[in-house]
Amino acid sequence: MWAMVFLARVGRLAVTGRKHPKTPEVRQGEHAECGLAALAIMLGHHGVHIPLSQLRQRAGSTLFGSTLRQLRHIAESYGFKANAHRIEPSGMAMLGFPLIAHMRFIHFVVVEKIGPSVVHLNDPGCGPVILERAEFDRDFTGITLSLTPVTALPRGTAFSFVHALLHAWKGEWVRLSFAGAVSMMAGSLAAAGIWRLVAHPTDGVVLLATSLCAAGLVVLLAEHANKGTRRRWTGSVFEALGGADNEHFLFTRPEQMLARFTALDDLQNTALGRAVLIALFLLAALATGCGLAPEPVLPIALLSAVQLALIAGAVTRRGGHIARYGDELPPAQGIGAEYLADADWYRIGTSGDGLFSHLAGMHARTSREYFRAAGEQRFLHTALFALDMAKIALPLHTYAGADLLLALCLAAGSGVLIRSVGRYLRSRLLKDALHKLGDLPTPLATQEPPRMEPSADGILRLEGAGWSADGRHSIIGELCCSLSPGHILFVHGPSGSGATTFARLTSGMLRPTIGTVQLDGRPLYSHPSGTAILVDHSAPIVSGTLRNNLNLGAEGIGDATMWNALGLVGLDEIMAKRGGLSYVIKPEQPRLSGGQLRRIAIARALCRAPRLLVLDEALDNVETLLARVLLARLRASGLLLVVTTKNIALVETGETVVNLGAEHVA
Repeated sequence: MWAMVFLARVGRLAVTGRKHPKTPEVRQGEHAECGLAALAIMLGHHGVHIPLSQLRQRAGSTLFGSTLRQLRHIAESYGFKANAHRIEPSGMAMLGFPLIAHMRFIHFVVVEKIGPSVVHLNDPGCGPVILERAEFDRDFTGITLSLTPVTALPRGTAFSFVHALLHAWKGEWVRLSFAGAVSMMAGSLAAAGIWRLVAHPTDGVVLLATSLCAAGLVVLLAEHANKGTRRRWTGSVFEALGGADNEHFLFTRPEQMLARFTALDDLQNTALGRAVLIALFLLAALATGCGLAPEPVLPIALLSAVQLALIAGAVTRRGGHIARYGDELPPAQGIGAEYLADADWYRIGTSGDGLFSHLAGMHARTSREYFRAAGEQRFLHTALFALDMAKIALPLHTYAGADLLLALCLAAGSGVLIRSVGRYLRSRLLKDALHKLGDLPTPLATQEPPRMEPSADGILRLEGAGWSADGRHSIIGELCCSLSPGHILFVHGPSGSGATTFARLTSGMLRPTIGTVQLDGRPLYSHPSGTAILVDHSAPIVSGTLRNNLNLGAEGIGDATMWNALGLVGLDEIMAKRGGLSYVIKPEQPRLSGGQLRRIAIARALCRAPRLLVLDEALDNVETLLARVLLARLRASGLLLVVTTKNIALVETGETVVNLGAEHVA
């Protein structure tokens, strides 16, 4: 492994110029959090390595992106001075690199260096990239953000591909080390078998057969190691997601959840380990060949080392095309009949010549990267081919017999194996997978703050509780109230007053940014899942029986529990006449009213026996008199009830009422 790293550094000397600031790699987990990831890159460059999960808590929801003002506020909270500038690309060097740049299509990147022809970027979406200056100038909006440490103290560690790789294969190193040793033994046996073929053909065949068997064992060991790694990481992902709080799922897109599981496939299917094992096989064969026939084999070994250095340098070159795409070329946009048919070009109101010029320019821009990548690959392949020819030509006119056979076989075989190493030594997918698997939610057990032994009084308390998305503009102000079992906290207010945010705050789905929300004297979010349940207008009704809908996501709920819950919401007699728990519900044609569907969602929550039930406008579609009856039943059951509603007639005298429009608690 360390030999490969050394060869990579040697190879990069041939393709890199002056050094420039190399910022740590951070990958955005959501499409819209490029700004937050770019800020994490900048903070890490100054030694303050903050996980994205922590920055998300500072920023609130990132589903709709981050503003420059929000990024400045977060940077200042970590002891930095953040300055926004409007500047031309030619003047960015005066500000000092690196810095955050705002690009077209609402995207943030980190600029590491600007040269006359290329720009070095660290893109939170895909990692380091080398962009043509003309393309950067076209997409750059002229807005930058620079950070200067003021009171910031170093903390945390940067992402390290090697360390992440070691951690990913933790538990499989014994098997992998044994596979590496067997691979080296197979290489030595292969070289010895070829050398013995001339003088002792039988011995040579036996050695080659043994080498082939050893190589097969290496393949099996590597495959078992990959499967073991996947099993371990699958368990880790499910454990992390199972221990995450509700707020994590509230602010996580389905694509991010899916990406964590696709990363498991990328981790198992990686060919990096295969490349290392092939390299060990080749190095052992060349070393054995140098021992048996040093004069003809030593030049071949040296030229092979040069080839490995070139491949490793190209594959690990920061922002290089081969490092990004491997043997594949980036897609080039074609202008064909289907493209023209789907584009509705007749709407742009220009002449045929203007349309042709527009399409030609677009095709040239999208093809430029394709040709640059092709040129880089052709240069590497030409250099490798020239060195292969040199390895074959060197021993032809000087040696004979076993030495010549060994030298020619090693020369030809090393060329094939080195190209296999280059094909397998692609780390981008693996690096992306490690980034995704490293961005797992922290279990609640590690997030709970130190606290005194709680008193189980069953009271819900809001003490100066409020919530703000950006840390400045509060959606919910500082509220103080309490709720005892068997009582109801009504929340009333016009649209946009924050009733839904209040419901999420009192159900534990959101953590207060100021103050506390406590149950039994400890933070609500620290209680087991199911202690508090939120039912809102978006509660799903799925195709299936009534039983399927009531035990959705929680198998094992008894029929008696379901009927009791239906009785509390006044649906037991109605559903008994329609087939009971076997009644089939189709969301597109439910044959039930909106209020009845809402009550089924409430019954589903009651089947889980929560201590705190939060109804976010869940009774607004129910007749007022019936809603009063249902609330009386729920209150009599001893539940803690929080009800948000726009129906002022539903608010009962004598209960605690929060009027968000008037910021008043009665």
